[in-house]
Amino acid sequence: MKKTLFFLLAMIAVAFSSCEKVQIPPKADVIQIDYCGQQVDCYKAYAFDNKEYVALDITQSSITLQNPEFDYVINNQSSNSVGYGTYFNFYRYENNQWNKIDFKDNIGFTDIGRSLLLFTKDNGKCDMSFFIDVKKGYYIFVKEIGNAFLYDEFEVK
Repeated sequence: MKKTLFFLLAMIAVAFSSCEKVQIPPKADVIQIDYCGQQVDCYKAYAFDNKEYVALDITQSSITLQNPEFDYVINNQSSNSVGYGTYFNFYRYENNQWNKIDFKDNIGFTDIGRSLLLFTKDNGKCDMSFFIDVKKGYYIFVKEIGNAFLYDEFEVK
C-alpha cells in the first residue's frame, strides 16, 4: 500500500514538473519594449489632457494554438483624428521581459495609412499563424497609433 501510494505521488510530481511553465507578467499601464533597437514606452491606453483617450482592445477572451486568430478594436474617444497602419507586432513575456516574436519567412505588409476620426472605433482581424514559435504564454499585441505605441495583453492557451 505504501509503495503504491509513493509511486502515485511520484508519478503526479513527474507529471506536474513536465508541464510547460508559463511566466505571468506584472500588470502595468505602461511597459517598455524594444522597437527597432530602441526602448520605447508602450501604453495600455493613450490619454490626452482632457480625459480623452485612444485604446487598443482585443475582443476575444481566449486565444488558442488551434485557433490563433482574433479580433481587435481601436477606440478613439478623443476630439483628435489619429493615424495608423496595418502593421503590428507581437511580444511574448519570457525571462521577466517582453521579447519580440519574429514573422515567418516571406511574410510582408503593405502598410496602408488609415485615419480614425474623432470619437469613432475601427475593427480589425489578426492571425498569429504568420509568426514563428507561437506557443502557450502571455503576449502583447502592439500597434503604433497616432504618436504612441498601444498594446493589449492576452494569453495563448
